[in-house]
Amino acid sequence: MMMRLKQGPLASKWRRNTIVAALALTFSTAAASGGGYVADSYSPMIYQGVQQIQQQLQSVVQAIQNARDAIVDAIYKSTGSQTEALTNAISKGSELDSQTNRQTQVELERARRDAALEQANGCSVTARSKSGGAGSSAAGSGAQYGGGGAPVRMTGNSTVSTAMAKAIDRGNGLEAAPSTNRQIEDTAQGACETYGAGNPLRELWCKAAGWAAGNLTGFIQADVRAETLFDGPQAARDAQGFRHQRTLGTSKKEVDALNSFVYHLEKPQQIEDPQKLDLKTRAGKGYLALKTTFDARISMGSKPTRDYIGARSPDKETIPMLKQLTADPVTGAWVAAYLQSSVPKWASTGISVEELEHLEVERRYLNPAWQLDFASQFDAAVIAREATLISLARADVEVKTLQEARKTNMLLGQIYNSLARVEMREIMDGMREQSKDAATAVE
Repeated sequence: MMMRLKQGPLASKWRRNTIVAALALTFSTAAASGGGYVADSYSPMIYQGVQQIQQQLQSVVQAIQNARDAIVDAIYKSTGSQTEALTNAISKGSELDSQTNRQTQVELERARRDAALEQANGCSVTARSKSGGAGSSAAGSGAQYGGGGAPVRMTGNSTVSTAMAKAIDRGNGLEAAPSTNRQIEDTAQGACETYGAGNPLRELWCKAAGWAAGNLTGFIQADVRAETLFDGPQAARDAQGFRHQRTLGTSKKEVDALNSFVYHLEKPQQIEDPQKLDLKTRAGKGYLALKTTFDARISMGSKPTRDYIGARSPDKETIPMLKQLTADPVTGAWVAAYLQSSVPKWASTGISVEELEHLEVERRYLNPAWQLDFASQFDAAVIAREATLISLARADVEVKTLQEARKTNMLLGQIYNSLARVEMREIMDGMREQSKDAATAVE
């Protein structure tokens, strides 16, 4: 029989200890058995506790989420006006930039129109633009070589020997040619007296023929050296003293040397001209017709040579532009040094079209001063102007290249016509004679 304890402090304390011991024993047993006892005996109590804890955690998470949303919303509201203001500022800035660009274009166009109406400035326009075009030098200087007008008389007006001057004048049609043998002799004598020195073998030949071997122009063998035409007359005997020139004929002796070479190139042996009585005959009139055709074809064939010399002849129309170029603050010193080395007499004679074109290019890409100035240049208008000028110079070259191509096509056409005449003329003459014979037989 279980003993009943009296009510009192000891009884209460005993009961608590008993319950604690029972609970400890229960949890120990549950742990040893995998917890099944707890789940089975106390699952409702534990489940409710877990549910309460989860609800509390969800409440905390929701509170955190609400707080985050509130912070983000506050930040957005506080910065939204600033963002809108920044966007508006960027938009206005772009609009102002666009307006500035348009205004710059307007100003550049206005400046271009104003410049077109004002005196050309060598610092801001291509040197080539004021030279008068490709044909200006041919009209001004090329006539002395027989281009751009009537040839200039050599006799009494040159540094070559008298025999050489007369031979050239006869070749240019300024004097009547004597017998063919006489023309050949004058050509040989004049060449020896004017250019025979400098070549030992040629000197020997000239002396053997009874003529002096001289060097009257100062340019050795200028009448037989292609360099006379392509590089300018050379005073040196060999390549050691060679000097390439882009402006030809700045002195009378250079002009005479060029004329001598062209004469040997085109008409070294002028045919004896007919006498008055000869022209009264049918054969004489036929010869005159053939000579006219011959002269026209020779002129056609020598046209490129005359144009070439004309483009490399000094042109006084270039002097004002050269003075402006030498005054340029960036390239002026370089241009002055170039002219002094290449064409020392440029201030009185000018330079050739070819030299001017070459100078327009070299004063930029071969000039360290221009390269430094352009590399450190941040002004868009200056850069655009330089680009435009370079583009215009290129367009000028392209146009002249097209013109030369057309000339070449024309010359090729004439060559084809000559070949066709040589091939077909004899056949056509034969057929014509056969037709005449057949017509006579029918009659």
